[in-house]
Amino acid sequence: MGGSGDLLAHTLIGRDGALRAIDDLLEAAPDGRRVLCLIGDAGLGKTRLATHTALRARAAGLAVLEGRTDTIDARLPLGAYRNAIRDARRRNVLPDPEAIGDELAQLFPRWLLPELGEPSPTDLDVVFESAIRFVRTLAADRGALIVLEDLHLAAPSTCSLTLHLAASLRGENVALLLTYRDGETTRPLDTLRGGLVRARLGVEMRLEPLTQDEVGEMLGEILGVQLSPAAVREIATTAAGNPFAVEETLRECVDSGWLDRTTGAWSAPTPVPLPWTVREVITARVHELDPSDREILRWVAVLGDRADYDVLLAVSGLGEVAARAGIGRLCAVGLLTDGGPGTPGVAFRHALGRDAVLTEMLAVDRAARHATVIAVLEARWGGSVLEPTEELLNHALGAGDRDRGFRYSMRAAVRAEVLGAHAEAEAHVTGALRLWTKDAGDAMRAEALVLRGRLLSNLGAKADAVAVLEEARALALNVGRFDLAALALAVSADARWELNRRPGVLSDLLHASTEATDVVPATVRAELTALLARGLLHSGDPVFAARTARDGLALLNARQDPVRLGLRITLGASLIETGELAAGRAELMGVVEDAAELGDPLPRLRALLALAGASLERPDERIRHAQAAVDLANLQGLTRYEGRALWILAAGHLAAGDWAAVEREADAAEAVLGRAESDPVAAMGIRVVRAARERRQGRVAEAMELFQAVIDEAQTNDIWEHELEARVGLARSQLAVGDPEAATATLAPVITRWREAVRGPASAVARLLITAVEVACVSGDADQATALARSVAAWGPGPRAAYVALLADVASGRQPAPGAIAEAAGAIEGLGRRPEAARMYLIGAEALMGFPAAANEACALVERALCLYRAMGSDALSARSEGLLRRLGHAAAGSEGDPRLTAREKEVLALIVEGLSNRAIAKRLVISESTAARHVFNIFSKLGVHTRAQAVVCALGGVVRRDT
Repeated sequence: MGGSGDLLAHTLIGRDGALRAIDDLLEAAPDGRRVLCLIGDAGLGKTRLATHTALRARAAGLAVLEGRTDTIDARLPLGAYRNAIRDARRRNVLPDPEAIGDELAQLFPRWLLPELGEPSPTDLDVVFESAIRFVRTLAADRGALIVLEDLHLAAPSTCSLTLHLAASLRGENVALLLTYRDGETTRPLDTLRGGLVRARLGVEMRLEPLTQDEVGEMLGEILGVQLSPAAVREIATTAAGNPFAVEETLRECVDSGWLDRTTGAWSAPTPVPLPWTVREVITARVHELDPSDREILRWVAVLGDRADYDVLLAVSGLGEVAARAGIGRLCAVGLLTDGGPGTPGVAFRHALGRDAVLTEMLAVDRAARHATVIAVLEARWGGSVLEPTEELLNHALGAGDRDRGFRYSMRAAVRAEVLGAHAEAEAHVTGALRLWTKDAGDAMRAEALVLRGRLLSNLGAKADAVAVLEEARALALNVGRFDLAALALAVSADARWELNRRPGVLSDLLHASTEATDVVPATVRAELTALLARGLLHSGDPVFAARTARDGLALLNARQDPVRLGLRITLGASLIETGELAAGRAELMGVVEDAAELGDPLPRLRALLALAGASLERPDERIRHAQAAVDLANLQGLTRYEGRALWILAAGHLAAGDWAAVEREADAAEAVLGRAESDPVAAMGIRVVRAARERRQGRVAEAMELFQAVIDEAQTNDIWEHELEARVGLARSQLAVGDPEAATATLAPVITRWREAVRGPASAVARLLITAVEVACVSGDADQATALARSVAAWGPGPRAAYVALLADVASGRQPAPGAIAEAAGAIEGLGRRPEAARMYLIGAEALMGFPAAANEACALVERALCLYRAMGSDALSARSEGLLRRLGHAAAGSEGDPRLTAREKEVLALIVEGLSNRAIAKRLVISESTAARHVFNIFSKLGVHTRAQAVVCALGGVVRRDT
């Protein structure tokens, strides 16, 4: 590994505003201001900008004088100007005095530099006039730039002359660049600044620390390789965005072997220590202070980012008069500043200052001071709920007190969870477990483990949560904490369901809800009941889930908290699933509002997901809630929830028939889930969405393959809800290629289970039974169609119930009332469910074709379906609709009107006439079954038929001409 070498930035990063101001300065901006003041802490880049300005000025042909006020000549009269004249003389760019025609101008350099042997006059007015004439002479032909740095150290005469030059040379080709530190100004410098501002002679540009992104850009420019986000974050944090400190920290990391400068490999400790070079810049000022002032600094450093004034007095032992005077002096020299609004306090003006002071202190000294602070704070707050828990925790850690550290970490975790900061709470409880000792007891460890498991589950780390909760349950049972044991079992079961480790989940939830109920507090029983209710909903029993949720709500008061909100979420979702749409929607919307007031994002996110994932009728409503869930999950960094929300968002667009949006959101969902813990349910859900999109766009063969793959995987992994959806999609695809027998076989395994289920009209169960009615109608099974239609009607009236009843009538040979099918499908179209409505129009038209008197009505239905399919870009289904219109004796506007079959399609049609199934056709022609299905679908589309029998009639009746 090489040494650090030249690890300096050669580009001014993050200083675009300052560079624009420098351009204005050198180019004489229209406002006529020729003075630019750069203000900032040490190391922020004032000198680099000054050097950049001087180089630019010289390149433009300007005369340049560069002077600084340093510690050697800080208080000498006109010290910065002496420095500038001497530097110019060394560079051999000072004009020859004999060449200067103005005698008074000739004297200015001689009066400033003793080595030139000219005694200075006692009257400053003469010197100032000499300076004006000297600068005017420099700028006569080409213009001039005067750079004066570190004016916070300058003598009063330097500040006075600078203001005098700026005012006297206004309008002339002379620019001044001044630099000084923020917070260290003197009265003469304040007078200079005020004079420049009042006379509108110049502008101030305050330099801020670099952002983390800017630090990353700076590091990349120095090394030529991009560092990891963790490396950038650590260096940016240690350096507090100070460019000088960034370079020095980078050098320290390379020299220490923590960073490979050629590859960017990173292995530094956390936190990265502050380099001695940076500490030296800061502590050099501290060493000049009185001992009492240094003591105040040490106490302020130990007290934290902000030191409460009363606490500072108590721990330091200083009297109020002495403390106030010392704080005043430390503020005056720019080390401390006011602590901001609230109770009186002070803080370090820069984080690097605090780090430097802490680093110089012995560890034993720091620990003793932290212990003193703990004693003061505990006496002050006495265990009050208002105690500064995080502050006490930091001091316990600083004092090396593990017992107090454990207790305060747990309190901080509970407080953070109450405030909805789950990631922060998990970090606190993880810290508590690291601090736990046997003295704290196994019961406290079990409590910490349960809390951590619940937090991990909330954050989406389900597998980690299960492992932690298993340890927690074993420990809780061992110490007789049955409440903790039951809670660990229930939370673990809930997490296992999300991981698709479903066997035993429901029985564990039931066991946990009844385990040792006589010793479990009501609040814990309510939480157990909430988890059981959610498990019942997930397992497909919304009726029992709603009843259980109401039982849980009865255990709690009316105050809104995450447990109560969770019960309401389950109740609302269960009501929607059982068809009580208005009540369920109102409950969930109430949770969204109440959760926002509570400040915890998780209940709100879960309510939005429940709304978006529920069987709502309007796709635009689902899309709105899903998008809100995506935005909230992304804002909170909850990747697993974001992936699920994107899947549901894609499903919402699918129901609306927006294929481009389906593709976009499905791709986004897969990308997000790829970064999260495995979520097989969501991953399979995305595949169902993609398969359904293929079918609804008319790519039936591709859809059949995708649906069958989902069914196989769902059966293997026991994901019943996706098996149900995939079977519905596969059966509809099989129906589209004229294979009602296969569709019947596909639906049969789940019809028995779900036929009598209580579910809402837009649920997956509803789609199952409606599809089964369609299959029975095509198959001519009037009894099955009628029985299934009655099951749908049992959920209540509505357009779908009316639609399947009409299909059952057709299967029984009864012609539906005129306009009845159009009315049912139109109601669905009015909800924004275009694919479903188009399907109802098309199947309804095919059903009416058996009744000659209804031919015109059938044509109208097909035309409406065609309009929707064209609007959605479903070309294959548009072609099928056009074929059906041709069969009805009409030509669709914009269609070719020629049912021309390819040679291969004619071969397939001939085999259909022979009575061969798709599988048999595939075997005869040595093609895949999906390819055979694609040919059959294309034939049906071109001929405008829906069944094999209709295709045979068309073939034998001469619809397909021999010359085609």
